[in-house]
Amino acid sequence: MIRLIKPDIAFSDIEADFKAVFDSGIFTKGTYVKSFAKALCDYTGAAYCHFATSATTALSMCLKVLDIKPGDEVLCSDFSFPATANVIEDLIA
Repeated sequence: MIRLIKPDIAFSDIEADFKAVFDSGIFTKGTYVKSFAKALCDYTGAAYCHFATSATTALSMCLKVLDIKPGDEVLCSDFSFPATANVIEDLIA
C-alpha cells in the first residue's frame, strides 16, 4: 500500500476547546458538529450547512446536488487524490 497522507494531530497545536471534541471521539455527529454548523451558517449568512465524513463523500454529494448524470462531461485535475476521479467514475460511468 502506498500511503498518500499521514494524519498528524497534536493537541498542543490546537485550542483547548477542540481537545474536548477529540476526547469525545465523536467527529461526525453530535453537539459539537451541530454547534459548529450553526456558527458557520451565522458567520457566512448561509441558510444551510452540511458536513461530510470525508472529501470523497463531499465530492459525491456535490455531483448529486448538481444533478450530474451518466453522459454528462465532468472535468477534473489529472494530478489529484484518486477519489477525485473515482466519484465521477462511480456516478456517470
